[in-house]
Amino acid sequence: MEGGFLLYRKPFIAAGVMAGLGFVMTAAAAFAAHATGSMNYYAFYVFGFLLIVAGTVTAVVYGLYEKKFRATMKKPLLWFRYSQQAGAQAVQKNIAEIKSANKMALLLILFFCALMFIGGFFFGDDGRLFSVISLGIAVFMSFAYLIITSYRVKKLKRGNLLMALSAEGAYVAGEFHCWNTPASRLIKISLDEVETPEHGYQIDIRYLAAAYPGPLEYSVVVPVPPEYLKAARSAVAAIEPSMNPLSN
Repeated sequence: MEGGFLLYRKPFIAAGVMAGLGFVMTAAAAFAAHATGSMNYYAFYVFGFLLIVAGTVTAVVYGLYEKKFRATMKKPLLWFRYSQQAGAQAVQKNIAEIKSANKMALLLILFFCALMFIGGFFFGDDGRLFSVISLGIAVFMSFAYLIITSYRVKKLKRGNLLMALSAEGAYVAGEFHCWNTPASRLIKISLDEVETPEHGYQIDIRYLAAAYPGPLEYSVVVPVPPEYLKAARSAVAAIEPSMNPLSN
């Protein structure tokens, strides 16, 4: 089974834009310092460096996820396409978790922007420029949060009904959940019998992923069509040995 597409195209584009903007800010600061003979452009150096680091880290992290995604799509332990009704539960669960995770990340960024904005007023005229840049980053990240969250929610609602499960992760409702990385771990996977909205089975997956100030727990629900029940049991049994429960 082949994925046939680049899952994280937009994160790679965003990483390139951040790194490119960082290099431009750094080069502009160096040019201005050479032209004026002043070294009072440290704010541009700092933010340029931060953007370069952010772009590089983003590219590396999503490159790892893309590699895991392709491994899942090439050799899944279980895969199928489910109906709109059966997939609705997984879609809504993913939407709720996307909003929660993105909001937490935004609040953390705004907190540090607020610290830099206030701190800038204690460093004279150059510090005020630092404050203005911090405010600009806060506004930019707020708009980015709204746009990215809206895009991901709309993507889920459009409904990619393909499900693929492997030891690397799970591709569910257009989202790839990866737990086989140095910064994450699988803490639960089970095949459970459920009665809502009607009698059936679902795979319940829980994993931890690195975040600040501590790891975040994510939950994924995969409704299992009756004809794939036997294959689902085999897939869960194959993945269970890789679990690392919180009690351990």
